[in-house]
Amino acid sequence: MPGFYYPIYFFQLDAIKHGVSVTFSFYSLVILNASNFVGRVTSGYIAVFVGVINLTIVATISCSVLNFGMIGLNSLVSVVVLGVFYGYLSGVYAALVAPLITTLTPDLSELGARMGITAFFVGGIGVLIGAPISGALLTSKYIWWIPAVFSGTISLTGGMVYIIMRSMFIRHQFKSQA
Repeated sequence: MPGFYYPIYFFQLDAIKHGVSVTFSFYSLVILNASNFVGRVTSGYIAVFVGVINLTIVATISCSVLNFGMIGLNSLVSVVVLGVFYGYLSGVYAALVAPLITTLTPDLSELGARMGITAFFVGGIGVLIGAPISGALLTSKYIWWIPAVFSGTISLTGGMVYIIMRSMFIRHQFKSQA
């Protein structure tokens, strides 16, 4: 989660500092948030076919790759492309947090506690520290690659944790059936 919000907080400033007009950079957030909405709405339909865990892994790793892609943000086209893809994939990820925890909870009477601990407490800490760390790494000289690498690495690490979690979940299901 710490790397998840870097593009959302710094996308507009990054676009302005790389020569995109102030007027269009305002609309870059509109593009990002509109595609985020589409990602949130369509993620449930896609998860039916792909699986919640698999789609979460794809969305997380794709978001981390796009975090690294913020390094190359330098034109109007790159702002639009990155905004559409990151917005969509971050929307997919955000919409799948609750279904993911539900999938991993064997006893649904524990769901509220697991949601509170996982999504809100642990995830909240990540959200609270991610953007300020990225801003501090950006510095007043606007060195864009450092926070992009930080956020991409943190997000990629989260994707790897999801892959490990998936393998443990499958192993646990296999043992339960035997």
